[in-house]
Amino acid sequence: MKIADSQKTEIIIQNDKALLQVTQFGSRSNKTEVTDGDTVEITSASKELYTLLLLTCFYSYPEF
Repeated sequence: MKIADSQKTEIIIQNDKALLQVTQFGSRSNKTEVTDGDTVEITSASKELYTLLLLTCFYSYPEF
C-alpha cells in the first residue's frame, strides 16, 4: 500500500498483531510489531534535505 505525504489511512488488522515496515527511496525501516488499536505516525526526512546535505558536502570538499 502506498501512502502519500500527509495522508492518513486506517488499516484493518485481521489478527491481533501485525508487523509494520516502511520503504522510502529503496531504504527500509526496521520491522515494528503493531496491535489492533495502535496509532502509528510515520515521518521522514525529505529528499530536499538529503540533496542539500549532499551538495554541501560536495562543495565543501571538491577534491573527492
